[in-house]
Parts: sequence; C-alpha cells; structure tokens
Amino acid sequence: MSVAINSSIVGYASTSILPTSTSAANPSASNQSASTPSTRAVTVTISAAALSFGEQTSRETLNLDVASALALFKQTPRAEPVNIIDSGANIVRNLDALQRLGGKVNYISLSDVTNPLEIAADQLSRNSVTFEKIKDNFKLIVNKVSTANMMSVLGDARVSQISIVDSSINIAKKLADISAQGEKVISVAQTGATSALIINAEEYVASTIALGKISNAYTIGIKGATVNQLANFTANEKVRSITVTDSSENIATNINLIQSQSSKITQVSLTDDQKILNLSSDDFLNNGTTLRKIITPYKVNVMGVSLANLNSVATYKNVGSIHISDDSVNIASRLTDITRVSNKISSITQIGSPNTMQLNASQYLSSSPVLAKIQNPYTVNLTGVKTANLVAIAADSSVISMTIADTSQNLANNINVLNTLTNKITQVTQSGGISNMNLSAEQLTSNADILSKFSNSYKLDLADVSVAQAISLQSNAAVQNIKISDTSENIAVGLGYEF
Repeated sequence: MSVAINSSIVGYASTSILPTSTSAANPSASNQSASTPSTRAVTVTISAAALSFGEQTSRETLNLDVASALALFKQTPRAEPVNIIDSGANIVRNLDALQRLGGKVNYISLSDVTNPLEIAADQLSRNSVTFEKIKDNFKLIVNKVSTANMMSVLGDARVSQISIVDSSINIAKKLADISAQGEKVISVAQTGATSALIINAEEYVASTIALGKISNAYTIGIKGATVNQLANFTANEKVRSITVTDSSENIATNINLIQSQSSKITQVSLTDDQKILNLSSDDFLNNGTTLRKIITPYKVNVMGVSLANLNSVATYKNVGSIHISDDSVNIASRLTDITRVSNKISSITQIGSPNTMQLNASQYLSSSPVLAKIQNPYTVNLTGVKTANLVAIAADSSVISMTIADTSQNLANNINVLNTLTNKITQVTQSGGISNMNLSAEQLTSNADILSKFSNSYKLDLADVSVAQAISLQSNAAVQNIKISDTSENIAVGLGYEF
C-alpha cells in the first residue's frame, strides 16, 4: 500500500494511517487493527489546497491511532470522521481530547481489549460519548469513587471494579455496603482530615471486609456495643473508643469487665425501663469509673455495705437503696450515722454471731425506724429509759433489759407499772429533781421488787397508812413522813404510841 501526502503536511504523516474500504457511515463493517495492513492498496492524496479549506480529497475512512487522529483534526478541523485503533492506555490518556472530537470519530477499537481501562470517577461521566464509541467489549476500573456514587458506578455493566476515596465520616456510614460489594471494591482511602470511623456494633462484623481494604491509617469508634459483644472489639488495637448499650442487669453483672476496658469505653447507656443496677458493695466501690460513664438516669441498689463504707456509698447521688451487713457492735455504735441516711437504708443484717446491742434510750427512740430494718433477730440492752416511754419500749420484744432514769416524782407516779416490768428492768435511778416519793402504804408493800432495784437512796412520804403499819415502819429509814388513815379506835390506841 502507498500513501501519497502533500509535502506541506508531512509532519502529520503516521505509519498508523490506514485506509479501509468501509464508509464512515458503517464503521462496524471492519474491525481491522492498527497492526494489520489492508490487503488492498489505496492511495490517499491530501493536497495542501484541500487542507487549507479543511477538506479531504479522498472519501476513504482512515484508521488512526489517537495521536494521529488528534494531529489530523488539529491541522484539518473539517476532515472526514475517522476510526481510532489504539491501546487502552492511550485511549485513557486522551479521553478528554477524544470527547471533544465528538462526531469526528466513528468508532474506537482497542488493540488490547483484554485489559480493563483504568479511569477516575469524574472521567466516567465526563467522557460518556467517547465510551459509547468503543465497539469492543471492555471493562472499566474506576478510581476515586465517592461512597455516595458507589452503587451508581457499580451499576454500570462496563465497570468491573472500583477504588473508593472519601471522608472518614462518609466511609464509616457505608462500610457495610462497601463490604457487601466484595471484590468489586479494590481499595478504600480516607481523604481530608481523617477521624475515627464510628461504626454501629451490629455492623462491625459486616464491615470487616471494607476495613481490611482501607489503605491509610485509621482508628475505629464502636457505638452501641452490648456486653456480650465487647470481646469482638477490645482486642482490636484499631478500636479506640466504645459506647456500651445494654440492660441494667447485664451492665451490673458485667461491671468488672466493663471497668477493665475503661480506657476504651467512653459511655454506657441502659436500655431497660427500670434502670436500676443491683451491685455488691465491692462492685460499687471498685467500679466508680464505669458508673460515672453511665449517661442514662439510673439508680443503684448496693448490697452488703459495711458501716465503714456507709458514708462513701450513701453520698453517691445515684444510690437509691443500701443494704447494710455488719456485726452487732458496729451497728449499735453507728446507729446515729445509719439514722442520718435512713431514707436510703432498705435493710440491715447482723453478720457473725449476733450480740446484744448496748444502746441508750435516746439512741433507741431516734433510731427505731432503722432498728425495724434489721432482718435477723436481735436483742437490745437499754439505759436511761424515762417512765414516759416505758410502756412503748417494754413492748418491744427485742429489748431484753433496761435501766430507768427519771425524777423521783415520775418514778413514784409510775411505780406500779415499773413493778410489772421487773423482768426487764435491772436498775432504777432517780435523776434530775430528787425529792421524797409520795406512795401509799399499799404501794410500798406491793412494789417492793422495783424499789429494791433503786441504785440511789430514796425517801418516802407515805399516805393511807394504818396505825399498825405506821408502827412497823418505824425502822424503815426511807420513810420520812406518814399520813395515817385508820379507824377511830385504832387511832386512839395508837395515840399512846410514840412515833
């Protein structure tokens, strides 16, 4: 074959300029490659004069490589449309230029059709006309695809694979979808200022394929992990933060595990309606970091609190109830402290061998609501009980002994009641105003048991004393004054007696 070219355009001659007998209107009639010569010799003459008017003298359609086609139309903008046969790499390098040629290209044939064309995402839409002119069955690898456009790009049947470039936030939102595309996604890269990829715990497993394809350094934040899912994340060094979402029961049961991962766990949310954590005293005291990370309003019921730790537990704002476990001695000695937070105390258990608690009457009376919360049987020895409270206190079966301390007058007024309680009363002391006690002769006799328990000396003014009784009482040093009440006859007899 020979090609005659006017010397004025020799700079645009190319060995890839091949004529065909196919007209421009029917490019599909021939798929002749640039490396295969025509079996028919054709002479194409392009005169300088024709070039100056942008006209081709031959009506043959030219098969050109990309460089030659671009050179031709640069020199001869009105040249007849041509066919382009070239490698995929050359086509891709000149996509924008080919797109601008538009109708000046009949079709494009790839000399290496087995290799996919690798392009950027913006080239796919920008060069749609050029891609439509490629008559071969070809595949595309599209780079720099955003997550928003991922599915539409993959929806193009010509696209075999893509690489994704997007912000950390957008990638995190689409990790599961990226993973679902399998081998169609070659790689994933974060662009701009990178940040942790925040992933819902439920999507983590479904996102692992995509995570494995991220080409630059990244960290992960897990959101909404249950306690049972923690093991999936804590060992992963890329996981830097975890939020936990679970029921109060699961959080309470696993609070030590959560605490052990406190460097990664940033917050905890409770999902149930009650939102009450039932914790042992040790679990409560040892896991304060975790408790402070709970963002849901909640209450804690703390079990087995010793009195040594009572203040630390009771002052925590979220503590709703406290169960105290301690020995009898400590309970008795700390009743005032217990009473101060009695609104939070749900129950008290004596541990060890219960001993009788030693309380004064004031402690007993002010702490009676607390004492009522003691779960196992207990006994109390009371001191300093006043007669005004005597009956109520004595009715408490837990009170096994008491000492009485009151004024002489109050003791005298309640002497009969006191005497009925001698099985519990171990001692009676006159306190405050000490004066002679006013008793009847009958009370003196019938209340001898209680009078014998007076710890300090007492003085008696007796009324309703018969003459005979008066005579017998002469030796009783406690009797100071006597009012005799008897018959005239007995009084007359007694008048002769020297009192």
